[in-house]
Amino acid sequence: MELRTLDAMHEECRRKGQPLAYVGGRGDWLLVMARTRDADALEAANFNATLKRLGGESSCVAVEEMGHWACGWVQYILVKPTARAKLRIARDIKTKLEDYPVVCEETFSEEENNRFMEWAKSELGKHEGWENAVYEAQRNHNSGVGDSTAESEIIETARVALSFAGKLRKALAAGLEEDTLTGAAIEALTVLVSVIDDGARAYHDAKDHHRANRTSELAARIDGLRKQLETESH
Repeated sequence: MELRTLDAMHEECRRKGQPLAYVGGRGDWLLVMARTRDADALEAANFNATLKRLGGESSCVAVEEMGHWACGWVQYILVKPTARAKLRIARDIKTKLEDYPVVCEETFSEEENNRFMEWAKSELGKHEGWENAVYEAQRNHNSGVGDSTAESEIIETARVALSFAGKLRKALAAGLEEDTLTGAAIEALTVLVSVIDDGARAYHDAKDHHRANRTSELAARIDGLRKQLETESH
């Protein structure tokens, strides 16, 4: 796997009418990998994993950043042309990427999870205990982080659970009577069952019968708890 210099890459961009302004002193260094400001999880993970495999920044490995007309900025991992050991590592990484798109599964998984938790925090962070609610919701899903549909479902499941917990906390803080507290719990469970039933129907419509069945079973268990509370409250 041959690597080209940063100057050669910029010259190609200029010929295509996509000028990049680089004023550093490493134009003759070899370009290993790049990432943009808008990098997805895989691009960011591969960049970080590659830099780690190369031993991080050093006298022969550098990360250069510059502005980009289309995406704000771009970063490059560069290796000094005389650093033969580092170049062997870089070429090995690039060659393997031709057959499989992930440099390091663990780094990719961490990047996906970090991005998901940032999203979950933006949606649920105002609730006390939001992280535990998200982790609990994740355990109830076969698919998880990395699947945008599943991520949305996990956040919505956690949102409902937090709403349920919120109602109970408010009831306790207000010193409500037991029957009022039970009523709040029944109401919250009813909402939760309705949301989960909607999810089951969506899975059924998508012909994902395994998830539809599991989701229906979860709704049935929660509905059983609701009915038990109703019975005990009479």
